[in-house]
Amino acid sequence: MSNQNNDQTSATRAAMLDKLAILRQEVAQLEQQLNITPVQSTNAAMLPSCRHQLQEIVDNVPAVIYIKDIEGRYALINREFENISGLSRQGVIGKTTQELFTQELTDFFEANDREAITTNGFLEREWHLFNPVTQREDDYLTIVFPLHNEAGEIYATYGTITNLTTSRHAEDTIRASQQQMQDILDN
Repeated sequence: MSNQNNDQTSATRAAMLDKLAILRQEVAQLEQQLNITPVQSTNAAMLPSCRHQLQEIVDNVPAVIYIKDIEGRYALINREFENISGLSRQGVIGKTTQELFTQELTDFFEANDREAITTNGFLEREWHLFNPVTQREDDYLTIVFPLHNEAGEIYATYGTITNLTTSRHAEDTIRASQQQMQDILDN
């Protein structure tokens, strides 16, 4: 009988040790979750604030800024985009260039996006355009490059468009003034 009691005690002890090991694993998992959960909750709570901060930053840049998803739909634009295009943010987000602009502009922008995605690189182009909003001919510098997710896959394109006309006019004015001063000094 003593052997039978020893066998039962050993079996009970082994079962208890197995349960203890399982409980330890569960406790370790719960501790890990507890350590991660506050960080995740904080990050999730901060997300709307971060989006607002990003929008505030891009809205105060004096150049057009936009992000388009891989299908070419606008995901983010700034205030200067609205000013130059005459379109509202609500009217642009989720739409493609083709839905918003002339075929000439669509071809130009889509070619830039394709090249940036295909080469997985930085693209810089100058171009000249009559702007119907400002009713004048302007020179622009466009920069486009792909955005990558954590896995390194391209998920969007980032673009910026800077109006060069004002700075070029200012440079021309400065050069003309310098030339006038030089002519006065030479005479």
